Amino acid sequence: MALRAPTRAATAAALTFAALAAALAQVASCARERASADPPCVTWQDDIGPLLAMRCGDCHSGDAPAGGYELGDYGGALGPGSDEVSNARAGDPDAALLAYLDPARADAVHAAYGDLYPSVRDWVLECDRAYFRSALHPGGILDPASADFHGAALADAGWDFALCASCHGEDFAGGAAELACTNCHAGGPTACDTCHAAIPNSGAHQAHALWSCDECHLTPARWDDPGHLDDEREGAEVLFGAFARSSLSGAALEPVYDRASGSCAQVFCHGGSLADAAAALTAPVWTGGPAQAECGTCHGLPPASHAPALPADGCPVCHPDDPALHIDGALAIGRSSDCSGCHGSAASPAPPRDLGGNSSSDAIGVGAHQSHLQASHGLRGPVACSDCHAVPVELGSPGHIDSAAPAEVVSELGWAREQGRCATSWCHGNSAPSWTAVGQDEAACGTCHGVPPDDAEHEPDMPLTRCSECHARTVDEFGNILRTGPAGAEHSEHIDGDVDL
Repeated sequence: MALRAPTRAATAAALTFAALAAALAQVASCARERASADPPCVTWQDDIGPLLAMRCGDCHSGDAPAGGYELGDYGGALGPGSDEVSNARAGDPDAALLAYLDPARADAVHAAYGDLYPSVRDWVLECDRAYFRSALHPGGILDPASADFHGAALADAGWDFALCASCHGEDFAGGAAELACTNCHAGGPTACDTCHAAIPNSGAHQAHALWSCDECHLTPARWDDPGHLDDEREGAEVLFGAFARSSLSGAALEPVYDRASGSCAQVFCHGGSLADAAAALTAPVWTGGPAQAECGTCHGLPPASHAPALPADGCPVCHPDDPALHIDGALAIGRSSDCSGCHGSAASPAPPRDLGGNSSSDAIGVGAHQSHLQASHGLRGPVACSDCHAVPVELGSPGHIDSAAPAEVVSELGWAREQGRCATSWCHGNSAPSWTAVGQDEAACGTCHGVPPDDAEHEPDMPLTRCSECHARTVDEFGNILRTGPAGAEHSEHIDGDVDL
């Protein structure tokens, strides 16, 4: 039988069939993992994962794996241990995973696992740490550190998700490949946590988890919004929000992010509004670690606005130690916003408690404060703070917190701290009473003046009962000091600066 040349229609049909066959072969190649090399490459799914789980899982799995190295899943095996260095760097014969399994290099603990070395070596050095076998995808397709990582390939293609949909379906639910993107990416390929965690693990993102993304970034409504992925290889844009721009004074800051150094400056949350020369680091580096937020970095210990002699651990005396009240946009002072926030208690700004936390009148910071301000003895009305001290108008008034403790005492009183006595106070008749001898008759009759006073107006042997002959407004016929006023607030005109006749 003579052979005839094929018709155009037959030729076209043959070509169409060939193209269809080629397309089906491509689809089949990405449908499931399958052998495509000779010999087949070692993969995590078929070889390494089950092997390490069986032999190494007792130590390297769970909440606290040995050395911080988790071998129970692919991501853990690719990751670092406690030293933040990948233990299985692709193509690196000195990678820690290989060194521990190599019979020639293994320590005593790992020497029994040398039989794992050939397979693991091939996986790391020859097979690009492949997850599965595929005739279409390279070995590093699921390895974030690989140049062949599917996320990098997608970025190179301008984030054209049609490339994914061609095999995995328009809805990414499996398609011809019968392998859904949502097996790994629960929200789908375009969800925020597909490319980065809802709060990324890179840099100091986790340390800033309490703040919303838009405090540092322009947060897109969709993955393809302008400014989101169009220049992502340069890194996300940093655009500071209202909190970072705020200040204690109310004036807006102008924060700056230096992409070259990865540092930010003039941000409220790192002391940008404090202008504290004693601060150790107000321009932290994004990858510099948590030590950049320790006490003393945003403000000095103590701050430059405080007395330099204040102890570094003395902050709770004037400031609450609740971390939630620290960087919240307000300056928290003690238990209240008035003087008693640092001094005394809610009932009275006078000690106890003093700035050292003392409550006993034996302490020089406590002494007879209550005796003077409450004046329960009734010899006179309460003494004002300003009678002994320069009272600040506000917290930052000169001479308040910017000078060394202890508090200054007005010079007219002749105060000697070393002796704890006032030598020239008119209210004690210049008799130099002891500040800490509370309740020890420091204000009894005869301590401020003699009984009777030693002067020309008084006879040397006058008894107390005669005081009322001249001073009837202040003492009775028995020599008792007269007190007036409601119960609990009685006071006398005895010590008021005037001699009552």
